Amino acid sequence: TQNKTIVVLPPTIKSLETNISEISLAKGTTKSISITATLSDGSVKDVTGNAVFISDSNGDGLYDENIISVGNTDSNWGEIKAKSQGSSDLKITVNGTSITKKVTVTEAVLKSISLGEPKSTPAGLPLGITAIGTYSDNSTQDLTNLISWSVSGVGFISNTGSFLSSGTGSSTITASFGGFSSSKSINVLPPEIKSL
Repeated sequence: TQNKTIVVLPPTIKSLETNISEISLAKGTTKSISITATLSDGSVKDVTGNAVFISDSNGDGLYDENIISVGNTDSNWGEIKAKSQGSSDLKITVNGTSITKKVTVTEAVLKSISLGEPKSTPAGLPLGITAIGTYSDNSTQDLTNLISWSVSGVGFISNTGSFLSSGTGSSTITASFGGFSSSKSINVLPPEIKSL
């Protein structure tokens, strides 16, 4: 009889997949992806930490960060950062097996609305309120004329942010837009003497 030695090799990667099928994010935001491998023995394994990421916005197969960048440190491995609006290929390779995903970066989205510092104003004098929107890419935009304004308390406010009250007391002004809102308190003082 002859004895034969059979060497059983570790399972190989048959295919790769990401946890997000359609990768889309707004400019200035981040999104983490994970990579799973289906192995030759039928098992599935998380291989995110073994993946090499190459972003290619020009379609030439060369790495660039014009549209996106991908984290490659322990703290942000596989984290996509949207830098510019557009689209980029993202090639993901693990042990010689690769897949390519299309990443779409949309325009920046509104993150918050802020109003000026709380103020006091004499009754009968208009006070202009400015609403500033901050977006996901940290850009800002004056939203004063787009805001839906409301007042709780004395006075009223126009659709251009001009507050006016003939009485005294405290008012809360609320600005709403795009699912976000911000409120500030205004103290209405007695009217000022204009002349004697």
